[in-house]
Amino acid sequence: MAIQATETTVAEGPTDFLEAKHVVLRGANREIGRALAEITRNQFDVQLQLAPDPVVLGALREYLQGHYPIHYQRMLGVADAYELTADDPRFDSSGLAYLFELPGCSSAFIPAGQESEQPLADQPQLRFLPRHGQPDGRDAVKTG
Repeated sequence: MAIQATETTVAEGPTDFLEAKHVVLRGANREIGRALAEITRNQFDVQLQLAPDPVVLGALREYLQGHYPIHYQRMLGVADAYELTADDPRFDSSGLAYLFELPGCSSAFIPAGQESEQPLADQPQLRFLPRHGQPDGRDAVKTG
């Protein structure tokens, strides 16, 4: 299936601080990742971030492939857009940063029904997902 894209400008003008667009992409997740990368590269000159540690990047890719396949497929599409192989150890295709450094904090994914008054360190069921949020969109994410 070919990617279907619509883009609508929702705010712009001489008195607006910014230009806001609503972009809708439909298609396979790899195609969506490629389209997102092409939009950000062409409109905002976004470049992929260098991977600080190829071993950590490899572990991240392996984790996402097994636990968050939608994001992993979109990463493959980003790599395609930048003409990289899926396992290129030099660049992190898991995010497209614009005008800022990548955040240095982590996110904690807490499965539904596991919230408690205990400190987070006492909850052994916590899984940490650096910079990637929640896999299914239903559970709470606490950031730090």
